[in-house]
Amino acid sequence: MERMWAEIPQMTLDEARRFLKYITREPKFVLTRILPHATSHVRSSEPIVVATYGSREATTCLQVFVWPSGAATPIHDHTAWGAYQCVLGTLGEERYVRVDEDRAADVAHLRKEWQRQWYPEDGASTVGAYDAGIHRVTNRSGKLAISVHMYGPRSGALDGRDYDPRRNYVCDRIEGDEFNHGLPALYL
Repeated sequence: MERMWAEIPQMTLDEARRFLKYITREPKFVLTRILPHATSHVRSSEPIVVATYGSREATTCLQVFVWPSGAATPIHDHTAWGAYQCVLGTLGEERYVRVDEDRAADVAHLRKEWQRQWYPEDGASTVGAYDAGIHRVTNRSGKLAISVHMYGPRSGALDGRDYDPRRNYVCDRIEGDEFNHGLPALYL
């Protein structure tokens, strides 16, 4: 199985969703790549990327996130499709749609479209690129959560956009910025 992690193959969003379902139920992956992080007692208001496999620029990328109790992402989107599956604990997700007709460079008016809780048995949540995937993910439980994420390849350094609905503001997020789903990745 270790050979699989040398390179993540190029996948479509639907293939990534199926792969997440498979890999999060694979005992060796869960025991060696997920559960060691379950003992982490890190206090953070943001999720922590503890492992990255693949390159976000060149191919499909897989990342493992640890979510301390209370951790949350800002409202954001991505430049490529994405999918994630909760492996341990519970994560909440809110989805948003843009309602501004005249799109100025740094202005975005959002409306919450739906929200739900994701449990390990629910399968993967999927998002499209840019406006097709504006969301926020949170761990509102009192327990640690862990999730596995997959992203399609992006073109260029732009990682997505961050939104602040209190100010109707949107800005680009560049690779290497402080926010990359919370914190820079720790490559294992």
